[in-house]
Amino acid sequence: MKMIRLFSLLPVIAMTALHPVSLRADILPSRAESSPTLARNDARKIAVKFRAQGYAIAPVAAGDNKHSTLEFVFEVNKGVDYVLMVGIDEAIGAVDLYVKDESGNMIAQDTRDLSRACVEFASSYSGTVTIVVDPLKNDPRFTKLGHFALLVGMQNAGF
Repeated sequence: MKMIRLFSLLPVIAMTALHPVSLRADILPSRAESSPTLARNDARKIAVKFRAQGYAIAPVAAGDNKHSTLEFVFEVNKGVDYVLMVGIDEAIGAVDLYVKDESGNMIAQDTRDLSRACVEFASSYSGTVTIVVDPLKNDPRFTKLGHFALLVGMQNAGF
C-alpha cells in the first residue's frame, strides 16, 4: 500500500451529506485507451458542476489499476465543505473511494456500480482524514493498464 502524507490547502472533515452524482459512462474495454491525461480530463468533466457551485478545485493524486490501493492523509478544517472526484481513462474498470476520520471511522464512500467515484461531505472538525482510492483490479473485462486522477473541491460551509 502506497502511503502519502498531504496537507491540503483546503480542509476536510466529518461527513454530513453524501450526494451521489450520476457518473457512469459506457465504455468499451476492447477499444479502451489508457492515459493519465484522459483520467485528468475525465475528472475535470466531473469538476465542472462543482466549480459552478463555487468550489475551488485542485488536483490531489493519481494512480493506476496495476498497483496497490492509493491511501493518503489529507488535512481538513472545520466549517469547510468538500467534494472528492475520481476521474478515469477508458482502460480502468472502476474505482471505489473511501474517506475515514482520524479514528478510522468511515465518513464517506462511493462503492456504487459505476466507473467513476464522487463523494461530498462537510467538515465537523479540524484535523486529518484518510482518503483511499481503490481501483478494482479483478474485473476480467479490463486487463489493460488504466489510470485514475483525484481532484478535491473545497468551499466554506453555507455557500
